[in-house]
Amino acid sequence: MAEMARQTGVYGHVEGEVDLNRPLSEYASASYDMIVCCGVFTLGHVHPDGLRELARLTRPNGFVIASTCKSYPQAMSFEDEVLRLQEASVLTPAQCLNDGRFLNGEDAHYWALRVLEKSTKQRR
Repeated sequence: MAEMARQTGVYGHVEGEVDLNRPLSEYASASYDMIVCCGVFTLGHVHPDGLRELARLTRPNGFVIASTCKSYPQAMSFEDEVLRLQEASVLTPAQCLNDGRFLNGEDAHYWALRVLEKSTKQRR
């Protein structure tokens, strides 16, 4: 998928083979204006706490855009993780499209999450 995204020429930078179930220490904090994850937060793939790491990599006032299969948020407590990150002043939901079209007849949710100013507590 990353190679297909590169071939479009739309993105300034595309990374593949990234494991969001672990810290991404090789990437500097606040490196990206926007991170797009489509088909990443799915059952049996990436856990919701990967959002914290994506927020760390995103510049203040930048966005993390993510899709989730409709079954994922409830089964994996994705919305609870969004709420925890919001309460910790890490990010805030800017927009959520519920029941959008996805693959194989399953609808999806599409999330636009704005990263907030980094506090000293958030920096690692």
